[in-house]
Amino acid sequence: MRYRRLGKTNLQVSELAYGAARGADGDRGEFNANVRAIFDAGINFVDTAAGYGTSEEALGEILQDYDDIIVETKYCPYESFAPEANYTGTPKELTASAET
Repeated sequence: MRYRRLGKTNLQVSELAYGAARGADGDRGEFNANVRAIFDAGINFVDTAAGYGTSEEALGEILQDYDDIIVETKYCPYESFAPEANYTGTPKELTASAET
């Protein structure tokens, strides 16, 4: 696996990442096996979000066995995804989302 520096940090992330969108909502065993396989192959960067069903919960269980995985998540501070949506986010909600 090849790695690159993430932005201005000293974090080294794999050139390939895993997008965990909604995969855990189907066959949890298959999701777990796939995630473990990509981690074991050297992929250390995972994209997820609170809106991806149970993927963050499933990843949390798997990550207990790994120390070097970088997880990227997202927070939507708008009332919807529509272009005219109103901004409703707060710093407190952002923090709570990340901590969850």
